[in-house]
Amino acid sequence: MRVLVIGGTRFIGHHCVERLLKEGHDVTLLHRGVSPSAFAGSVREILGDRSRPEGWAALPEGERWDLALDTCAYRPSDSEAAVQALRGRVGRFVHVSTGQVYLVLEPVPNPAREYDYEGKLSPTPPPGPDRDAWQYGVDKRDCEDFLRRAFESGFPVTVLRLPVVQGPRDPKRRLEAYVAALLAGRPLRLTEADRSRPIRHLYVGDVASCVAGLLKTRRGLGRAFNLSMEEADVTLPALLEEAARALGREARFAWAEVDEAAGSPLSGTWVSFVDPARAKEELGFCASPWRDWVRETARWTASALSGSAGAPDRS
Repeated sequence: MRVLVIGGTRFIGHHCVERLLKEGHDVTLLHRGVSPSAFAGSVREILGDRSRPEGWAALPEGERWDLALDTCAYRPSDSEAAVQALRGRVGRFVHVSTGQVYLVLEPVPNPAREYDYEGKLSPTPPPGPDRDAWQYGVDKRDCEDFLRRAFESGFPVTVLRLPVVQGPRDPKRRLEAYVAALLAGRPLRLTEADRSRPIRHLYVGDVASCVAGLLKTRRGLGRAFNLSMEEADVTLPALLEEAARALGREARFAWAEVDEAAGSPLSGTWVSFVDPARAKEELGFCASPWRDWVRETARWTASALSGSAGAPDRS
């Protein structure tokens, strides 16, 4: 089948392209050319900035795709331009959203289920990191709201809401500072809240599997789906202990009384905890065992660190 990937050169998009090619699909990338593609000769690449009308005009006129995957829509204007360019040209449009759409609600649902989306928005935080994180969630909600209206007028949308995504090529290097501390033999600084606070992340390969699976079904049109690991009792210390085992190291922790986890990329205030039950039931989504992808991610991160100039300090 024919697939258009908007983005596709960095993390989630890269893994999706890799999976689609493995299954024999014909893939076209629309990207700016800022991050080089790893698929030269295997995909058709069209250079264009999706934030500009001329970027969409770079797509061959009248061409159609069975599925279009949008990995990088952050404002409603991004989604509006995509719909305008692709209406009548795609069998399904997949919008990659975020579990952060739930974190801007009051109260925050935990675990968050798809029907919780209709909750009341929390007040706008004062300027600072919380404001930025809140605005990101609100902007992604605006993207979803626009796409829902587009579906009502015939545009074939499916929304995937993702929590923290881990795996090789993570551009945010969420595990990097912890791996650096493990390799250096330093203790990992966590908060008392992290001892028992559960986390529910997602393996990037499972996103790719889900996207590829959508080519085999008409189910899920007009619907939003949470994707995540299934286990509900995994904590950050347990995850880091698994990473330590993968590296042949011992995880030692230094516990802080003050909850500093809002600044952690792996836990805290702006890390969502979602329920994937709908995706399991309606799409047949099946998450990979968390220990497997934690070990894979830790080893990739250690390898990346060996060629990098340093890492942020989380020791």
